[in-house]
Amino acid sequence: MKIKPTPYAKSHTVKKSVPRELAAQPSAAAGLLPWAIVLVIIFFAAIVRIRLLDIPLERDEGEYAYTGQLLLQGIPPTRPPSI
Repeated sequence: MKIKPTPYAKSHTVKKSVPRELAAQPSAAAGLLPWAIVLVIIFFAAIVRIRLLDIPLERDEGEYAYTGQLLLQGIPPTRPPSI
């Protein structure tokens, strides 16, 4: 008894592997693009913040700055006691 191939089996073909020399290699610029975007965002944020150095920090910003100073001094952040 011989098994007949189904139409489903005929529709799929086996792909041959491509030699490594002919395979598409990602360019060096493609790997640098995400880093370039991050650097542009950091640069833009720094420019905006430098322009606003004359203005005092808002309440939340001051708390974050104070917490950062304490962390640099080696004091761990703590929660205020809840009442």
